[in-house]
Amino acid sequence: MSCEYGDLFEEWELALVGSLISKFGRSWECLRKEDKDDLQQECLIHWYLNRKSYDPLKEVSRRGFMASVIRNRLMDLVREKNADKRKVSHCCVEFPPEDDGLIPSSDCVVRESPSLSMDSADLLHLGIDLKRTVRKLTPRQQKICHGLGPSGLSAREVGRRLKIPSTTLHREIGRIRDRFEQVGLGDYLE
Repeated sequence: MSCEYGDLFEEWELALVGSLISKFGRSWECLRKEDKDDLQQECLIHWYLNRKSYDPLKEVSRRGFMASVIRNRLMDLVREKNADKRKVSHCCVEFPPEDDGLIPSSDCVVRESPSLSMDSADLLHLGIDLKRTVRKLTPRQQKICHGLGPSGLSAREVGRRLKIPSTTLHREIGRIRDRFEQVGLGDYLE
């Protein structure tokens, strides 16, 4: 459903925002998952609040100024989404290593973080969902997941340590990704 903005914005403003959202969507996966109408509305509100600060005496055109304002807002959104993703993956869920450092414990530990924007109930539910999803993975998939996540290893390093051929490793990573996507946790994968 497209939004109607009446006489608030000119056609070129709407077109410019749409173009920048498409461009950023191709570069940033976190924006691809967002509803385009929501992103457009967010950007247009930001432009509406900031367009009064345009100074025609400066060398930049109104269109150039708007593009700069919208690009900055989209980059802020990308940073916010990536920061939320990092907070969840690094602050909330911890898989304590076992003997070989690649096998996660069956228990996820959920820690409180004062900088986290989620409330404690959301954090607890996320931890439970992650724990449940990891338990459904095969032991090899759990090792891969732990190696790529908390251990911070590259795919190549995980494959070498687990003695898994590259094609098999990437197939397993695809299966892990599919499992997380099925339960709505795809945003927490890197």
